[in-house]
Amino acid sequence: MTAPYNNSQIQPQVDYYEKLNPYREEGLFKYFGDFPLGEIVNNPNQQYIPIGLVYAAAMGVNVADWHDDFADPGDATTTEDQIKIKYLTGYGELTDRQYQAFKSGDRMAVAKVEDMFESTRAIWAKTLERWIIGYLGTYVTDPAWISLLGAKAATGTLSNPVDICSTPGTIEPLTANVFFGAAANRTLEVVEAVFGDIIDQFTDQVDSVTGRAMLPDPDPEIAGKDILVLLNPKFKRRLMNAHPSDGAALITDITYAQQIANYGITLKGTNLVDSAYDAAEDGTLEMIALARPKDNFKVGIGDLHITEWKEFESREGHYWFIKMWQPIVCFRRPFRISSTIRKAEYIVQVTGLNDEA
Repeated sequence: MTAPYNNSQIQPQVDYYEKLNPYREEGLFKYFGDFPLGEIVNNPNQQYIPIGLVYAAAMGVNVADWHDDFADPGDATTTEDQIKIKYLTGYGELTDRQYQAFKSGDRMAVAKVEDMFESTRAIWAKTLERWIIGYLGTYVTDPAWISLLGAKAATGTLSNPVDICSTPGTIEPLTANVFFGAAANRTLEVVEAVFGDIIDQFTDQVDSVTGRAMLPDPDPEIAGKDILVLLNPKFKRRLMNAHPSDGAALITDITYAQQIANYGITLKGTNLVDSAYDAAEDGTLEMIALARPKDNFKVGIGDLHITEWKEFESREGHYWFIKMWQPIVCFRRPFRISSTIRKAEYIVQVTGLNDEA
């Protein structure tokens, strides 16, 4: 949603921009849920939101009742946790001649402003993708920002739950499983050993307080359909074309990807996970598995704000500027698993290639 404007020259461009905003059908965003922040964020200087407000907005519950899902409403993690806000920002610039033409409705000038919004939208879409994935820390330098999928070690909180790996924040080492190389050196039933394990791990996660399961229906024919696996795009391509082994020869009438599809699991290639694809001898490959990402991982999106055009005089000439910004937060649905607060994320590592005799 967009804040109201008085400038009649801006509104047509806002309408154009919002046809493509907020990127729900682009890239990785479309695999996750979203929710409006509304009045939770009301000025561009606001940096944090209490976890209770974010939880209530993301889960569609009354603010006063949100902590009923947790065993100890008086717990400091419930009452004091804060969610960091990040702001997508941009600006537009026109010369005085261009602005006057735009103001008069000149088609070329209007097209230039539309291109400006389109360029900003494209930049925001890519920026947002890095922010919300955030698994490779080099993409986000703000230490207070908690991305959707960032690894969290040790103690989980409501605003920053840990994953379901055996050691939180540490990739699950399934490296005994080999996908490529000599048929005799590949792991028998490697898809079951890796992707079957992913389903089983999520199936075992049940909230100790509410009884809510990460995978509500553990039936194998159904459970996998609620799982998204993110992996390097080169790894995905090889899975689409490589064949499993029976221990002596390749089984050429099915590919790994087809086997995985039979589990119902969705594969999505992205360089934001394991960007340094290691397909060398005994190299390891990482994958991030998510259970019900539309429900368990959401992006909160605030109002789009665009200022009115303002004049600026400099030695280079007479210009007009507008500024735009939009607040973003990330929400990971917390599950109390025994005494640990977890999110529906499981990170695994496998061996790509083994050709040794």
